[in-house]
Amino acid sequence: MKKILLSFMAMALLATSANAQVFNKEVKESAKVELNNKFTAAAKVKAGPKRLKDNQKIIGYSGTLCQDGVGFTGFDKWESADMIVSVYNNSAILDQVRGYKIVGLNFAVMSSLGDKAQVFATMYNGDDDQEGADVSTTLTTYENSVLSADRKEIDVKWNEVMFDKPYTITDELTEIWYGYSYTQMPGEKPVLFGVEKESTDYKNMFLVGGVPSAGQKEALYYISSAKNNYVPCFQLIVESPNGETAILGVDGTLQPVPSKYYTLDGKQLSAPQKGLNLVKMSDGTTRKVVK
Repeated sequence: MKKILLSFMAMALLATSANAQVFNKEVKESAKVELNNKFTAAAKVKAGPKRLKDNQKIIGYSGTLCQDGVGFTGFDKWESADMIVSVYNNSAILDQVRGYKIVGLNFAVMSSLGDKAQVFATMYNGDDDQEGADVSTTLTTYENSVLSADRKEIDVKWNEVMFDKPYTITDELTEIWYGYSYTQMPGEKPVLFGVEKESTDYKNMFLVGGVPSAGQKEALYYISSAKNNYVPCFQLIVESPNGETAILGVDGTLQPVPSKYYTLDGKQLSAPQKGLNLVKMSDGTTRKVVK
């Protein structure tokens, strides 16, 4: 775990201690029980991303789409919790997207992530002691998913956020760590997650950064197991060399992402401005968005 510390410290996403790479088995088990209890709160998903086109590629955990039942939780009982992470290292699939650019994160949450939240991805070439390349951006606006009054259905709201700078997937890339950093608000349950039915890479599916209880070390603790095979509802967005987009981490689906912004009179913008904007999406459609 040493390799992840270097990048997290450089990105200032987590104020870690010198021992933050240590996993504690006892704390891992207690965290797993807490998450499992919250999972029973909701099941049916009302909405989800669109289908991929034939010329677009996807890789990652199938459960991240959260179609087969979802849960939500916070870590407000912890001393601190400020990062949700997944790790992807399927070499056979990564080989298919060499040359693609990692451009953003598609994610769904249930409540506020605080006012200092960021989305990020960190890439590694297999050397545990070598710092990887980083891409990230600060979150400003996003939609929260909505739980029905009878608590039996969640209307999942997907958010597509672009990184400040893209990263081109190289031949040497072996692992991608991705997710969001956030501030755990008292009483909030922001983390939306689903069940992974295909992969058994449990230690990499769902990691939480923080201090579970007094006297424990600040660390990344993994949540998933064969019994509780949970994975957060987020995927990396990748763009092929010819400009087409796909979502990294979704099994057979695509959520269009913003590609260009315009004023109502047709002037192109570098970013959405306050008020009404015209947004050209990656699938060629145009939307009106109020910021």
